[in-house]
Amino acid sequence: MRTNLAVIALAFLVAPVHAMQAPASPPDDPIVSFFTGWHVIYAHLQPALGTGDSVSPGGAIGTIEEPPAQQSAQYQGLLTIARQLYAQGQFTDALDVLEPAVAGEPDNPFILNEYARGLFQVDSLRSGSRQYYEQLDVVLTRLQNPGSRDIVLDMWFAEAYWKLGLLYLDAKDYPRAYLQFARVALSNLGEPELREQMYGYLAEAAFSLKQQPSADWFIRKTLELNPDNQYVLKFRTSK
Repeated sequence: MRTNLAVIALAFLVAPVHAMQAPASPPDDPIVSFFTGWHVIYAHLQPALGTGDSVSPGGAIGTIEEPPAQQSAQYQGLLTIARQLYAQGQFTDALDVLEPAVAGEPDNPFILNEYARGLFQVDSLRSGSRQYYEQLDVVLTRLQNPGSRDIVLDMWFAEAYWKLGLLYLDAKDYPRAYLQFARVALSNLGEPELREQMYGYLAEAAFSLKQQPSADWFIRKTLELNPDNQYVLKFRTSK
């Protein structure tokens, strides 16, 4: 399912997670520092940018394509029923419906995403969603056949990167949490409330990685969007 890839050189580089180092001086933008020189493959995006273009936070980077109406060769009906149950808050019922589909089409990204979403919503099952979100990430990357200097961001599944970041925060796996929310930042969220949350989570991850200049930058961006945000204040250094 490889259609209309937007490959944009954004002067970004994804550094190996284990190699992250605290910057010597406060960066202008930690996301730009973290992603330098790589190509970002925006899957399922009709781009509004050209190679080398930049965009302000929240600005449009393009138009997300409509997903196909038929998303499973064998289990489309089960997908439809599961989504209806999910929308009604019947998450465990949705999971039960999807189990044959997960077994029958284990690499179908739409099925993986729906199953992971259902698990995420059930407190006792939430940690189990990580396995399926990670599998989804592998599938989405493999579908685009990236080169060694490419990073894939599938715009149909931006929510998956966000939730995987939350799961890594829950597990105190801060390097991977930082990476996932940095990928979310590449999608250039338009909603101020979502950008506020994203910057807050990035502040937490950077603080926990002892990258205080980056944490301070994210704190500042969070407070620009909401001066009353108390969550990020605990990630400031004590004076």
